[in-house]
Amino acid sequence: MLFFVLSGFVLAMPWIRGKPISSTKFLVRRVFRLWPPVIAAVAVGAIVVLVIGRDPLAAATVARCVTLIGPYGGCPELVPPLWSLAYEARISLLFPLLAVATIQAPRAMFLLALLWGIPLDVAFWQYGLPGTVDALGWIASIVATLHYAALFVFGILLALYIDLARGKIRTAGTWVRGITTAAAVIFLASPFDMAEGAGAVLLIGLVIDARWILWPPIRWLGRVSFSLYLVHWPVLTFAVWLCGTSLPALALGAIASGAAAEIMYRLVEWPSMSWTKSGGPLSGKDKLQLRRG
Repeated sequence: MLFFVLSGFVLAMPWIRGKPISSTKFLVRRVFRLWPPVIAAVAVGAIVVLVIGRDPLAAATVARCVTLIGPYGGCPELVPPLWSLAYEARISLLFPLLAVATIQAPRAMFLLALLWGIPLDVAFWQYGLPGTVDALGWIASIVATLHYAALFVFGILLALYIDLARGKIRTAGTWVRGITTAAAVIFLASPFDMAEGAGAVLLIGLVIDARWILWPPIRWLGRVSFSLYLVHWPVLTFAVWLCGTSLPALALGAIASGAAAEIMYRLVEWPSMSWTKSGGPLSGKDKLQLRRG
């Protein structure tokens, strides 16, 4: 849920800064930004499955994982975390409209997000999202996509009011910061997606100006976070198969996941990002800004 809110926060910036992107250019950027790393991660997952010989690997499975299709959109056989990226990709189709509507009518969109998000929260909590999808098929996939779109609205609203949030945080006393932090943790631990979204908004608002996020290790983690999100599961799966589930083995798997994320960033993610402006390479100035960011 934090991932969805953060995506809405970051993607809305061009519209908020008065430099909107055409829908075509936005979708081209998203394709080049998302799919090359996805393909690489699915390839890594397929290699791991073939090496450990856990399950038969069908070409249809690989195709479904790469295209992010299917009722639930996940890839439990190879890269289970891809379920959230499937919804990210689907929401990208309507994000420009979502951004414009939220910026022009923030209160109405906030209320609308709650009205379509909270009832679905209750249904998913009671029946489970997989169970709901099995019962309703592709209709549930559309409903779930709209449900997670509410969290993107939260992120867009945070981006819209980020200067106000910064001012409040800077002038807040220690007790207020402590209570806000506790509320963020409690909300993030909730079983309800909308509550987790509220916790994500509080957390992002709290750390947006924190000095520690500029520390080199934290900046590195942010830089490779997308690649780490994609590749950590197959790497940890291979580490457990190879070394067991002892604490040293898991620590080794975590280190290997970080190394694999760095490799994927350099070989796949960074080159694909250099094509996200318009389907062509970025200028030297753009590349420098992208590296710094």
